[in-house]
Amino acid sequence: MSRRTDGPARELRAADAEQALTGQALPGQAPTGPSHSEAPAGQASAGQASAGQAPAGQASAGQAPVGQAPVGQAPAGQAPVGQAPVGQAPAGQAPVGQAPAEQAPAEQAPAGQASAGQNPAGQAPRVLAVIPARGGSKGVPGKNLAEVAGIPLVARAVQACLAAPTVTDVVVSTDSQAIADAAEAAGADVIRRPAAISGDTASSEAAVLHTLDAFEELHSVGVDVVLLVQCTSPFLTPSDVESVAAAVAAGAADSALTVAPFHGFLWREGEGDGAGHGVNHDKAVRPRRQDRPQDLLETGAAYAMAADGFRTARHRFFGRTLPVATDPARVLEIDDPHDLARARLLAPLFNVRPGTQPDPKPDSRPDTRPTPRTGPTLTPPQPRTEGNQLP
Repeated sequence: MSRRTDGPARELRAADAEQALTGQALPGQAPTGPSHSEAPAGQASAGQASAGQAPAGQASAGQAPVGQAPVGQAPAGQAPVGQAPVGQAPAGQAPVGQAPAEQAPAEQAPAGQASAGQNPAGQAPRVLAVIPARGGSKGVPGKNLAEVAGIPLVARAVQACLAAPTVTDVVVSTDSQAIADAAEAAGADVIRRPAAISGDTASSEAAVLHTLDAFEELHSVGVDVVLLVQCTSPFLTPSDVESVAAAVAAGAADSALTVAPFHGFLWREGEGDGAGHGVNHDKAVRPRRQDRPQDLLETGAAYAMAADGFRTARHRFFGRTLPVATDPARVLEIDDPHDLARARLLAPLFNVRPGTQPDPKPDSRPDTRPTPRTGPTLTPPQPRTEGNQLP
């Protein structure tokens, strides 16, 4: 709110100024010129003040009497008429820089509350991980509850998200009571997905948008970053989730995704004749691997998006998109029964044993030595507690 800062005018009236300049007395003041009974040169007549001085008890021209402020000015320590003292606001108004009583400053929420879509100042970003897991899978019936190393796929995804430091909330979006029970046992919250976005043609974005809106309304909070985490990637690690979440939360990207280095030559059959055509290469040129540009394969495991941008774009990719490299040995998506069988065979190779690196970097070689079958690596589903992390 703009405020006036100029005080009242402090000028003599024109007539007063003219009288002061001509030596005539102002109303109520003694004349400054000589009287008919003049005193000797340099002395004032009896009862008169010396030249240039006002009679006793009167102020000189243009000056206020002793103890009084000049015309138009307030006495020392007091504010001019109609104005509040220095440091105080006029009656009915708040001091400069402050909002009126019981009213929040413009564009700000009342004290102790955050503005819509924002967290209170000084708090870390709110990062919501959403795991879509509907119950009507066709390729692998009951896929999201299928176990790998003794742990349901939905529970594996929940545990990976809970162990990512930047993630503040984990929610499973589902239309299945069985999946809801498994998700809650693993430590996640559950938001029921409407039938309209639970069919085969429903997009993952639709589930995430619904969950984001429902979560904010349910908890009266604003989410800064939202994640899409697929439970069909059984070997997702907490560091994979953390990498995409932290990239967006820190402002390094508007959206991020997990990728793996890829050196394959892609081919596509032509329409009609079935002849093969190179997709990421010219079939007439066969460069060495080290001479080719680095291709990146989208793993389909985890995505992170700025919440406001995601609502506007309604798609997982927008603005500056950052690919985050992960271990290519762990890349596997379960889309059919053969993928599930392979995941169960590979699971012992990724078991973490004492003294081994639990989360190898993308450029390092994973330890592939056989591991005794002494039980699953991940802990069974259990109620969510502080510090619940993958072993």
